[in-house]
Amino acid sequence: MNIKNQLYMLMLLLTVMLSVKFVFHSGKKIFMNNIETKSVISENKKSEWLT
Repeated sequence: MNIKNQLYMLMLLLTVMLSVKFVFHSGKKIFMNNIETKSVISENKKSEWLT
């Protein structure tokens, strides 16, 4: 393996790691927002039942 190939592999690895990190982070955010929305909706349903 020459230097160019190693550099390319390193860059590829870095890019993959960064994109995975980004996807995981935004996915977690969306997931949390989804949970919050669901709990808000269920709270609204509960209050509708009570009134």
